[in-house]
This record gives sequence, C-alpha cells and structure tokens, in this order.
Amino acid sequence: MNIYLRGGFSPYQKLSFITYGAEVGIGLGKTGLQALVGFEVYSAYREIPPKYTQDGQGGKEWNSIVPMNVGLAYQLHASKVVKPYFGADFIFAQYYRDPDTKESDWSLGGRVRVGANFMVSRIFGINANLGMGYWADDQWVIIQRDMKSGGVLFQASAGVAFAI
Repeated sequence: MNIYLRGGFSPYQKLSFITYGAEVGIGLGKTGLQALVGFEVYSAYREIPPKYTQDGQGGKEWNSIVPMNVGLAYQLHASKVVKPYFGADFIFAQYYRDPDTKESDWSLGGRVRVGANFMVSRIFGINANLGMGYWADDQWVIIQRDMKSGGVLFQASAGVAFAI
C-alpha cells in the first residue's frame, strides 16, 4: 500500500486552483496494479457573480471544492529508487450547493496520469504526479462567469510517498 500527500496546481477554464490532498494506492496482488482512492482540496481566488453575494455587488474571494477520485495505476519496478507509474481515474466534486433549496451541482470527469516515486528509503520517497483529463457539468457558470459546461483538466503536483 502507498500513501501520497501532495500539493500542486490545476488550471481549469478561467479558474486557477491550488491543490492539496491525500491518496491511497492499494496493491492488487503481485500484478503491479494499484487501486487508487483519494481526495483533494481545490482552492481558487475567484470572482463572485453579483447575484450570489449578499450586497448584490459581486467581488472576489477564496473558495474551495473537494474533488474525490477512484481509479487504477500500474507501477513499473524499474529500480529500487525510481518507481514510475501510469494510470487513469474518475474524478468528481460537488462544486455548488444552493443555500435555499439545498440542491447540489456535481462535476464528473476522467483523467490519465503519469508520475514517479523517488524512494529515499524503503518506506519513504518523493512523489511527482501529472494528470490530464476532462471535467464537465452544465452549471459551472453559477460559480464563475463565462465558464463552459466542460473543459480540459490539467494538474501538476508533488509531495511525499509512504510505502507500507
């Protein structure tokens, strides 16, 4: 089992997210395959549309959403120090909840990923991760003007890896 703690950056349409989170990779036998489950916080300093502010003036503020992911990765055993991997996952997040009606809007997407663990010891290493995919829902315009219903989702992140 691997545990990853990462921070990174993810531009999505007109939003520039700072990301941080955790992921667990559970080995599926001796196949090199890992089942991935994780969550991250995506935070962006964004423009708030006037109709969603109390004074009706709009403005800018930091907001966060918490995407979750599930997927698979294949880890190559190139050496004891460098362990590259590639995989794919589904990513989904509740990005808006109406305070009056309690109705929610969720984005859904998928991405492919590549990365590597650079092991400092048998159980501790540095992780680098890149992801590219597509994220979509038809209500993104609620949280940011001129957003399309979907777009390319890129993420670059790095952090620590624990092999347990």
